[in-house]
Amino acid sequence: MKSIPLLPYRIKPVGYSLLFVGLLFLLLLKLEIFPEKFFNVTVFQVYGDGEVLYIGEKAHLKETHWFTLIRDDFAYEILISLLIIGFFFVAFSKEKIEDEFIMRLRLNSLLTAAFMHTILIFLSNLFIYGFSFYWALTVNMFLLLLVFVIHFRVSIFIQNKKMAHEE
Repeated sequence: MKSIPLLPYRIKPVGYSLLFVGLLFLLLLKLEIFPEKFFNVTVFQVYGDGEVLYIGEKAHLKETHWFTLIRDDFAYEILISLLIIGFFFVAFSKEKIEDEFIMRLRLNSLLTAAFMHTILIFLSNLFIYGFSFYWALTVNMFLLLLVFVIHFRVSIFIQNKKMAHEE
């Protein structure tokens, strides 16, 4: 079987570290440890629609605009970046021993995660409305990689247990 290009094994601990820092950052944000405008920075926005823009300390309602500098709370962009990169590194880095069996477990886990992710997006679309749907989509953004990593790790653990009992 032709091998799939994956990240080197040494990237996996970096991914777990980024996930840990991201989850710790999420906890600190939810506990409101940081001052209110601690992460308020000027950022480049490609597109904005009907948002409140802060120019200096004054708020302006801006309709549709393209390629604008705005002041925004950048905390959630940092959080999402940490979690996505962390999950990516963990999910797509090689194992210590990467063989056809591991590749089959990887493919099976990816298909299971895609199946569950599709069903949850479909159900979210049917049963979640308003601003809550935005939060459901945000959770679903991480769900594919989360389910993949959990399913893959559990599959490897189960296979290692089976092999230990056979010896």
